[in-house]
Amino acid sequence: MAIARRGNMNRRRTVKAAPYRRSKVVPQPIKRNRVCFWEYGNDYDEKNGKWTLFVDIISGNSDLIDFVEFRFSSTGITHTIYSRFPVTLSDGTIVHRFLFRGEFPSFRKITIYVIGRSDQAVKRRGFRAKMKDFRSEPLMFRETRKIRPNYITAPNIDFGVEFEMSCSRGTDQSYISQYIRTNAGVCVKDSMDDYRGGREQYNGWKLVPDSSVVCSISSPNCSRFELVSPILNGEDGLGQCNRVLKAAKESGTISLNTSMAFHVHVNVGNLSLEQLKNVCLNYVKYEEEIDTFMPPSRRDNRNEFCISNRDAIKQHGNGRKHSAIINCRSLCELCDLINPSEFNPKGPRYYKLNLQNLKHNRQTTIEFRQHSCTSNFSKVEAWVRFCTTLVHNSTYRPQSLKPCDDPFELLFDTVIQDIKLKDYYRRRKNDVFEEVKNDYDERVCREKLFDGDSGHNHGQCCGGCEDGHACERSPIERLTRSLIQLASR
Repeated sequence: MAIARRGNMNRRRTVKAAPYRRSKVVPQPIKRNRVCFWEYGNDYDEKNGKWTLFVDIISGNSDLIDFVEFRFSSTGITHTIYSRFPVTLSDGTIVHRFLFRGEFPSFRKITIYVIGRSDQAVKRRGFRAKMKDFRSEPLMFRETRKIRPNYITAPNIDFGVEFEMSCSRGTDQSYISQYIRTNAGVCVKDSMDDYRGGREQYNGWKLVPDSSVVCSISSPNCSRFELVSPILNGEDGLGQCNRVLKAAKESGTISLNTSMAFHVHVNVGNLSLEQLKNVCLNYVKYEEEIDTFMPPSRRDNRNEFCISNRDAIKQHGNGRKHSAIINCRSLCELCDLINPSEFNPKGPRYYKLNLQNLKHNRQTTIEFRQHSCTSNFSKVEAWVRFCTTLVHNSTYRPQSLKPCDDPFELLFDTVIQDIKLKDYYRRRKNDVFEEVKNDYDERVCREKLFDGDSGHNHGQCCGGCEDGHACERSPIERLTRSLIQLASR
């Protein structure tokens, strides 16, 4: 019998609470990306009779370890631990810890399995739990095979997606719906001429009008719409998203720009008020880190349709914002704190995390509004997995961030607990950083081209934005436009 433990390790341990390391030397691997060193052991608390079993990654690449299993031979029960979290030991060593707490008789035989990301590299150690602090000597873990590229199975949780899109004015939307219906094998309803009908529940995909979308500069009279999914779930739901997006792209009529968004609704109907608070705590805690793998136009308060929940909470400092959420006594009070109407002129639903469906009893879902629209399924899949997993794994109350914390590592090690998703967003974070850097370099270059009376808004919008349209497609395109304007002067 295997019991998977996820989402319950979002906590920090002090030096005093961590067992002492006998060895003062921490071995360092030569090939850091393929080797790490680990230790295992147990603590025993005489006051409550509970044991703590742990595996500590003390050096090297901790992401080589996918999960750890603690198997009890006498009962046949296996506890599988995906979560890891940073711990500072008594000698000052910072480790990444896999941990299990429970009650069981002393001298119970326990077998530890450390499983690598290739599914082939496995280390096995057996020991008997002792009524005293115990820690092994350092052991080497080497991953020689290709790392497994799969995500952890998506949580069994309902979700829905919305894609803001456009097509040329002469395009018949019924052609789009018919093409998706035929090639994706799903039901699609065209509600472009029936706004009220488009908002009604429908057991299939639908096209509904969306006035918030801005047409691209190349197609100023486009038809703007939203492609809305039915209730989806887990891996099957992601597979359906893939087929629909593929068909939409193959129709040859869809266009996207930076004014368009991709929204994810996640069902929270089975969560208590305290669990909803935990979801909000985690989002507010990590919002600034989530911003780092979003395009600049969807960070901070730069988009009026998805402004910051963190900034909307009036209290200053991580600890005070944390306490404000915990102190909410009702669902209505929590919704008003996370989505205050007075902070956003557009209305209380236009936040990165939107709880208004819960407040008004429309649906039992919360909405993640921050992601830009995309027809790239890899991006869609990663964001849906991120949002559903964030909700699923926010069972236990997180602590507020401390100045010394690495928010990216904490977010993915203690909350998301999916190494591939961590790798994906690490790459995404680096890619976005390069985009921001290139955009900054180009803006500096453009400012040097224009003098103060040029009429250009330095450091603000590009020409397309100034004209009320979407941004030009690339830094080179925007720079070319600037050079043409300069030559015509």
